[in-house]
Amino acid sequence: HKPGFSFPFNAGTGTNVVDSIGNLKGILVSGTPSWNTNSPNGQANDYSLWFNGSKKLVVPDPKQIIGTNGLNDDYTLQCWVKVAVNYAPTERAILFQYERKPGFALSINTDRTLHTTAFKIQDISTSAALPNDGLWHHIAVVHTDGQNMKFYIDGSLSQTVTYTGGAGYRTDSRIVMGSDFDGNNPFTGFLDRVKFDNHILTPEQFDYPVGASPDLRVAPVDAFAVWQALYGISDSDADDDGDGQSNLAEYLAHTNPTN
Repeated sequence: HKPGFSFPFNAGTGTNVVDSIGNLKGILVSGTPSWNTNSPNGQANDYSLWFNGSKKLVVPDPKQIIGTNGLNDDYTLQCWVKVAVNYAPTERAILFQYERKPGFALSINTDRTLHTTAFKIQDISTSAALPNDGLWHHIAVVHTDGQNMKFYIDGSLSQTVTYTGGAGYRTDSRIVMGSDFDGNNPFTGFLDRVKFDNHILTPEQFDYPVGASPDLRVAPVDAFAVWQALYGISDSDADDDGDGQSNLAEYLAHTNPTN
């Protein structure tokens, strides 16, 4: 599996929406969202997608390159979102979801609070609310397998919810943005820098603040390379300290591989 997906939405024109990690591709046609110059950093040649409440973007994953890391069900979801002042959808609004394993959805509830779903396992509501200011905000959900879901707004921890059910699962392998595949739970607003990583990211590794391009931020593969250099690790499958855990397992568990 690839370590995640990332949609920076930087093209601004054309019909292709491309994942910068695994090269998954969605096509903008009638019934899909549209490019917009309204973006988190407000700079020229930076774009977002506008969803009007009746459009969605579907990105197929026919080879099922998205998945868990092979050792646990940790993952991180994040994106930038902008909604109108007093935004109050009549039903929970889905920002993006993936339908294979790990099956998840990241949503905004009717009172602007963050919500996530582990498909076929549990819906998880929070009291972590988007500021009612009509501005861009970064949101993230970090799932620690067997422990909890942590919800962040603009890089700050807003709420921790105990959750031990693991990753969700459905049979269809596709990413859907702006609603579910059937058009239910539609979203109205701007969406940018949609990312999934199949392990835990710290707030320092989030795509926040807005400064750098998301493609220039530390991605899981690069973070692992830095970690290898720090501890002098050359073989991810080896067990340098002889504790029964591979070096990769130590990295994912955030433990020292040399003692």
